[in-house]
Amino acid sequence: MLAQLAESAAHGEESSTDEASLEELVSLHLSVLELSPDSSEELAARTWRKLISQWHPDRHPPERRAEAERRTMEINEAYTALRRLWTKTQSA
Repeated sequence: MLAQLAESAAHGEESSTDEASLEELVSLHLSVLELSPDSSEELAARTWRKLISQWHPDRHPPERRAEAERRTMEINEAYTALRRLWTKTQSA
């Protein structure tokens, strides 16, 4: 579950501010992907695909392309960061 992601990734860190900032970062990424902390990785992948399709710049008129490109980049960055944390916590 994603709720345990920040806790698992922060495990072993000495600074509580690092843990808090990591939890805030995970929370931010979850909100970008419109997910709750108890969402599964499978749901995150489906949601990512849905949002990328929805916000693809080619699906928007020229006057909204910049916004769509920005939103697509945010969605990709959030999902990539969460994937890195999943990989890191699963291999630990």
